This record gives sequence, structure tokens and C-alpha cells, in this order.
Amino acid sequence: MKQHTLTLLPGRRVIVCRDGEFIAPALASAGIFLRTDCGGKGVCGKCRVTLESESVARVSGDEETGLGRLACRTKIHGDIELTIPAATLMTATAVTKAPALLPSGYTPVGEDFREDDLGVAVDLGTTTIALYLVSLSSKKLMGSLSVKNPQTVFGADVMARIDAVRRNDEALTTQRTLVVRAIEWGCRELLTQAGTQAEQLKSIVAVGNTTMIHILAGVSPAPLGVAPYAPVFTDIRRLAFDDRVFTLAPSTRWTTLPLLSGFLGCDIISAALAVNLVNAPAGTLLVDIGTNGEIMLKNHDGIYAASCATGPAFEGGALSCGMPAVEGAVDRVTIDPDTGRADFTQIGKPGAGATGICGSGIIGAMAELLRTGLVLPDGRFDTRRIPGAVGTDSQGLPAYTIAPENKASGFPPVLITQKDIRALQLAKGALMAGIELLLKRAGMDAPTEVLLAGAFGSVLREDDALTLGMLPQGSRGKIRFVGNAAGTGAVLALCDRKKFSAMEALAATTRVFNLADDPAFNELFINALSFP
Repeated sequence: MKQHTLTLLPGRRVIVCRDGEFIAPALASAGIFLRTDCGGKGVCGKCRVTLESESVARVSGDEETGLGRLACRTKIHGDIELTIPAATLMTATAVTKAPALLPSGYTPVGEDFREDDLGVAVDLGTTTIALYLVSLSSKKLMGSLSVKNPQTVFGADVMARIDAVRRNDEALTTQRTLVVRAIEWGCRELLTQAGTQAEQLKSIVAVGNTTMIHILAGVSPAPLGVAPYAPVFTDIRRLAFDDRVFTLAPSTRWTTLPLLSGFLGCDIISAALAVNLVNAPAGTLLVDIGTNGEIMLKNHDGIYAASCATGPAFEGGALSCGMPAVEGAVDRVTIDPDTGRADFTQIGKPGAGATGICGSGIIGAMAELLRTGLVLPDGRFDTRRIPGAVGTDSQGLPAYTIAPENKASGFPPVLITQKDIRALQLAKGALMAGIELLLKRAGMDAPTEVLLAGAFGSVLREDDALTLGMLPQGSRGKIRFVGNAAGTGAVLALCDRKKFSAMEALAATTRVFNLADDPAFNELFINALSFP
């Protein structure tokens, strides 16, 4: 295949790329990640780059518009030179996603670790990748960060990425390389922050949904896109990447944990291990909220599990101004009930200006819009409730402004549009219907306790979740936030390989239900679309 060079200015770093390749994945393959918050659809304008004048004739697929030259929609057809604005670059952001505190007196079993040996636990999400650096000898968490999954250039959800592989065999290799490079990037950042060396990295344990784990293993996820949605494998996999893919420490041992089904991966198994669901009282409900909602219920006769296609809205994906929980993201919103004006906090420096809104921000904002009556229970804006509070977007449709235009970076205002509200309704409707139907299958009316995990399992407010109808109203006072439990479980497995057997046993005994095939699901889903 014909190849071209992509030269980055001002340093003149040269990257070799294929003819017809989009700029964004070409850069990501070289370890340079841009913000593609819209999943590569060309609507968020956050992957803007600047082409040198003579390079414009050597690209296609996107004309210079009000959003600028978009790397996710511009194809390369010749040697080009470009500049990447600082606001376009995606950065690794330090987070405290998981209460990854190992039990006191806990010691690794099954092998000896040298004093300076390190490991990284990876929660490979569809939207966000969380990484945890661990001392394998002392069992101490040395640092954590999150990065956006660069596979979003192939789409915001797993079905889009599966479809990309079905249509083009090369998409599997590209998606695999992208995610390994992102993990490598995160590992390098963690090692630098901890003042440690790459040679100390000995082990990586990765958990994630079934599609993400298949892609990481280099196995086509195509069967997961068609009925009966059966995974190619469900067992533990040991992986190896040579220095052409994972240049940081090629001898590092990679392990993925057991999967449950086509839509229930090792992330929910890992979360169940972290919260000790096997020994929890009957009625304990574990809800892991992400791009795919995964739920497990401890019943008197064992553990039940199911998934529901919530989509990326809960993580800020597929929204007009959505973004991961990184610097610049609005994470908390309050609205004055008299004026209708928003006040907000954001991740990072307050004076830097907001560049988007993450999952906890959009849920909090929606709860406030409902409390103030600016949004009706059916999801429509009430433009008459507080005159002037609800404005319009660029298309003249109703929209609520949270943050004004960020003139310093050139990013537009942070808005909530009518389309965003519909996406949230679909997400929470699917989650609520899944919970109600799984309870019904178990013969229960309500959970005795709800363990809420996931991307914002430690920052989401109970009242906000109940105001939106994300969880049963009878859950008030029964909700316990357990952070990124999937990441915590991966840390436990990283330190003690006996946990692998515990996860295999849990996977073998869990009863999995395909709720979408249940005739009652559609009725429950439709009823759950409205806000309480």
C-alpha cells in the first residue's frame, strides 16, 4: 500500500502513514493522541489541526470550516506538514478513581517479587482507560491516571468498533495498536510520576468488557456483533507484545481475566471480586455504570448477571459537549432556581475555562434542570419556566448554557441540548429496565443494598441518580459508592495470582440472563424513559 509522511511542526517529527488514512488514527498509532470527544464524527471540533498551505491539496474528506481542520475526518493522500494546537492534544490526567486499598496484612501468593518490581492494573473501558501503578512487593498503590480510549475514532460504542472490524480486516490491528499505545503512554506517565524505571515493570493485568478484551488479545470481535453474540474465548489469556507495539518494556507479562458472555466482561467479574459479592447478603445489587451497564445480583441461590446497552452518555460520550473526566471538564453543576443561571466546578485550574462536561457533570446538571423545572418529566425543555434561562444552540434549537465560550482556547460554550437529554433518557431507561427485570428474575421487589461502581462510582451524588431515575426509588439510603471496583479487582489480581482462580470460579457459577430477549424488557424500558 502506498505510504506518505506526516511531519509535525515545529519539531519536524516524521510519521509514516498509509494512503487514505485519517490524520487522527495515524497520529495515535505513533503515540500522539488528540481529543476526539465525539467519537470521530466530526461534530465536536476538538481534534483541530493546522495544515501548511502546500499540504492542503494532499488531503481529502474535510474542508476548512468554522470548526477548523478536523483530524478525525481528514484523509491523507500525500506528504503533509501540520501543527497541533495545545488544546487539541489529549493529556494523561491524574485521578483517584478507585479506593484501591488492599486489605491490611494482605500478601501476594504464588511467586516471589523483588523489592523494586512494579505492576500496572488496567481497566480498559470503551471510553476511558484507567491505570494503576502498584508495587508488587509492598502491595502499595503508587499512582493512578486515566486516558481516553483512542479507539473512539472508530466510534463511541463497541458495536461501532465491531462493525469497523467486520468491514475492514485492518481495523482490528489498528484498534489493537491504538489501545496498546495508549496503555503504554499511561504506563510511561505513571513511571515518570513515581520516579521509577521501565525495567521495573514486570506485569500488566487488564480487565474490560468482552469486546475490548478481544481486541486487546488480537482476536476479531466480529461474532459479538451478530446473534447469538458469542465470544470467541472466555478464558484467561496471557499476551505478549514485541517492541514494535509496546516499546516501553517488551518483556512485560500481560494477562486478561475470565469473561462471562458477549456483553459481560472481566470488568464486572473483577468488580464483584473487589466488593466480595460472593459473601454479600442476598439482595445486594452491584451496578457498574459505563458505556455498557453491567449488573450483578446476589440472590439466595447464587449470583445473577445481565448487561444493558446504556451507551456512552453516562461517561460524557456522544454528547454535544461531552468529554472524559479530565482537565477542563465540568464535573459539578448547580442552578439558581430564581434566575436559572448555572454555577459549576471543573477539573483542573478554575481559571483555565471549561472545555466540556463529563459524566458526573451531565448527571448533576440534568438533575438540577429537573429540580428547577427547566426540563419537564418527559425530557422537553420548558422555555417558559424562567424567561431567558433556556437559550438556543447553533441550529436555533432549545439548549441550556452551563459555561460560556472559552475564548482562550477557542472552544464553544458548554451546552446541554435536547439531543443530549434524549441520549441520557435512553441510557438511564436501559439501565433501569435492566435492574427491574433482573430483580424480577430473582423474585425480588427491591435490592437490600446497591453498590454503585464505574467511572463516577465515587463522585456521583445519590440524590442526582434518583432524581434522574437511574436507580430504583426504593434504593434511597441503601446506595454505597464503591469507586472503580473493576480497577480495584484488577489491582488485587495483580498482587495475588490466586485471585485468578477465584474469578474463574465466579465466572463459572454466575447465571447470565439476556434481558433484551425478554418480552417484558421493552415495556419496562419505555416506562423508564420519563424522569420521575
